[in-house]
Amino acid sequence: MTGTLAEAVEALAVQTVAGEQSGEPLLRSLEQAVRSSGERGTGGGGQKHTRVPFDPEALQLFEDIAGQIATAFHAATLARPTADPTWNLMAWGYALQAAVDRGDLEEIALVVQSERVQRWRDRIVSFFDRPKVIDLQAVCPVCGERRVLVGEGEQLEDRPALFVTVRAGAELVAECRNRPACDGYWEGDRGMVELGRAVGMAIDADAVRVARVTAPEPSDSAEAHS
Repeated sequence: MTGTLAEAVEALAVQTVAGEQSGEPLLRSLEQAVRSSGERGTGGGGQKHTRVPFDPEALQLFEDIAGQIATAFHAATLARPTADPTWNLMAWGYALQAAVDRGDLEEIALVVQSERVQRWRDRIVSFFDRPKVIDLQAVCPVCGERRVLVGEGEQLEDRPALFVTVRAGAELVAECRNRPACDGYWEGDRGMVELGRAVGMAIDADAVRVARVTAPEPSDSAEAHS
């Protein structure tokens, strides 16, 4: 393979660094996420955690992309896809390049298909870079609420009022869930310091960012210590 298709396939199936994801190639990393059994919090600080056999969102994304790869491989080669989507992807890329070399396909076909592979890669990167939410067990200094009810009907939940959202490459943001009654909002490292002082706890912005690497779930909580 040459040109943009080869680069797109390599970025998805071969490269070991993509955004914040490093180690296994992205497609392999997604497959491993499906089988991971990481602990998921079930509530506030100190509550028990349950283990899940797989990440359902990872499973849905993996099956979708692997299925599209298998379909593309079969259409290009008329061969039966293997159980390994990485192998199917690379073989499909080589088959398309060979078709262009023979004159069976126009060069533009490689560009079009490289964009398709890039979309697969972007979806996986977005999956691993999902924003993480960390609850703070402290009283909101604006409205005075410690816990609030969020959602509607059967989805109604009792949640901590304060939470921090961590996004890759973005400022930390802390907010109060007591909307619209409360407009509590703090942004960036300075905002974390100000909030910490207001609630009597030390919020280490760097530590919060590290917490994102350990994949905290929305139910993860941080206790306020005076």
